[in-house]
Amino acid sequence: MNPQPLQTERRKGNGNARVAPTIDPFAPLGYYSAPVQKIVAKWRDTIGDEMLQRYFSAVAMAVVLKNCKLELPTFVPWQHWQAVFEIGATIAKVCADKSKAEAWILGGECAKDGSYESLQEIRAKIIKQGGKSFSVGALAAAFHRLKLSVSKETAKDFRRFVITKTG
Repeated sequence: MNPQPLQTERRKGNGNARVAPTIDPFAPLGYYSAPVQKIVAKWRDTIGDEMLQRYFSAVAMAVVLKNCKLELPTFVPWQHWQAVFEIGATIAKVCADKSKAEAWILGGECAKDGSYESLQEIRAKIIKQGGKSFSVGALAAAFHRLKLSVSKETAKDFRRFVITKTG
């Protein structure tokens, strides 16, 4: 199976509706990058998945999306602050390491209007911006590791489901 980046597609008929498989909302923020998953595993038993995801989404929005405002849950127990700091430092490190494809994908340099272009166009854009010359296979693997890709079969099944439900 050859993973393809998630992207919206225009479909003929049906009002040219955009069709895209649903993805985990944490994936575009880098939640599934290996360094972040190490931090999640480290703190899971102490804090729990729900709170870790809340902290991660708040911190990652500030780091990945370059949002100036950090909005944490109303009360953060003092025992959780070390985890919050580690999450922030880790996602910042992932986004800053431009020698890896994940940094280019998460940094938004590859996304256009919330969707991703073809792997060849992403590769060309990275090279044009002075980045490493990643192979298309390396980019596909990075999308897959970040859980931002689906196989062609999954995308086809999704489109088939949407067309039968809406058509």
